[in-house]
Amino acid sequence: MTAEQLHALDVLVRISNLPLPTRATHRFSRWQHSDRTEQVFLEVKAFLEQPKHHFLSLLGGVGCGKTHLALSLAWDWLETGKGSVLYYQVESLLDELRVGYREWERGDQVDPYLLLEQAKNCHLLILDDLGAHKPTAWAEAKLDEIVDYRYINRRATVVTSNLSLLMLPERISDRFAEGTVLVLEGKSYRRQKGSEEG
Repeated sequence: MTAEQLHALDVLVRISNLPLPTRATHRFSRWQHSDRTEQVFLEVKAFLEQPKHHFLSLLGGVGCGKTHLALSLAWDWLETGKGSVLYYQVESLLDELRVGYREWERGDQVDPYLLLEQAKNCHLLILDDLGAHKPTAWAEAKLDEIVDYRYINRRATVVTSNLSLLMLPERISDRFAEGTVLVLEGKSYRRQKGSEEG
């Protein structure tokens, strides 16, 4: 990479909200393969090159590797020059939007609409732990606004959730159901690691 490309990548990393330690830990090369997850792994990697649809859902129980795969995809997306990424746990995104709107109304100079526009328009949006947030009409409306915009404009979007699509808000689940839906099965990696060390 040239110095100019490295600088551009550094800027994209800084605005991505990706947890920096995951650049080393959450990579495809560090994924723990099993017969039950091999096909999911291959389909997530394929999303980087030739996605079947611009929406991808990673569903499964706690600790089965959904976030690992989503972050692996995000880092490869940035490092292969596919464009901008924005990563948020859904509850954190909603919290930042709520605080931003309140402060904006009080005269704060930070514009909360910038984050909303970034969520709508980045090249790859990752919404982690969809369904774990507090369900309110406001939260559902904001998520629907983001998801609907990205659906209409065919922007790459990945969600992870411990819930089935049927348990998510209807308009949101309907859009993701049209995309690629992958279910990870198996025990929590964290629990397996703990029992191996114990």
